[in-house]
Amino acid sequence: MKYEHIVWDFNGTIVDDVGIGIDSVNPMLAARGLDIIPSVAFYRELFDFPIIDYYKALGFDFSREPYEVVAHEWVRNYKALSPHAPCVKGVRELIEYFEKIGAKQLILSASESEMLKEKLFSLGLLDKFSHLLALDNIYAHSKLDIAKAYFAHKDKSKYVIIGDTVHDAQVARELGVDAYLVECGHHPRHKLEETGFPVFDDMHALLEYVKNQA
Repeated sequence: MKYEHIVWDFNGTIVDDVGIGIDSVNPMLAARGLDIIPSVAFYRELFDFPIIDYYKALGFDFSREPYEVVAHEWVRNYKALSPHAPCVKGVRELIEYFEKIGAKQLILSASESEMLKEKLFSLGLLDKFSHLLALDNIYAHSKLDIAKAYFAHKDKSKYVIIGDTVHDAQVARELGVDAYLVECGHHPRHKLEETGFPVFDDMHALLEYVKNQA
């Protein structure tokens, strides 16, 4: 494999948190008299970055209440449910394969850094990653700025991003690195395919692909 460094997204790529993401926001919608998210398919079509745009699409009115209030409420709900979120199927095997062949692995995430560390520790994966590039707040605006700082003097041809959203593809393109997108998280396949990057059905398919590139 030509890549020496694997840059992982976290939410939806390593941790399977689509369901708890929906369960975190639906009570908030119901409390405000807004329509709840009826299905995973509906959610995947609507989900977007920056997260504030996703909230607006759900019907939150930030002229009536601050975005920060909504963000804090969602984080409280998410933290309560987070212990129930497992790894994405097949991701442990892929992480272990990269470790076996000597690739360095890091995480680039729009999660708040302490939340990220806590969840990685609970999954038994914290020691698998050399760097955790995450945000210092809960507002999930974008991970692009921290990525730009990290990649400023790197040989980008040696890196590949693995993610589950169009945002991961946008970050990769902005940085000038390759990306593998997996239909395992927050965006549907047709949106991922529109990015022009390779798209895989699941982590098992990606593992077979990278083994064949070795």
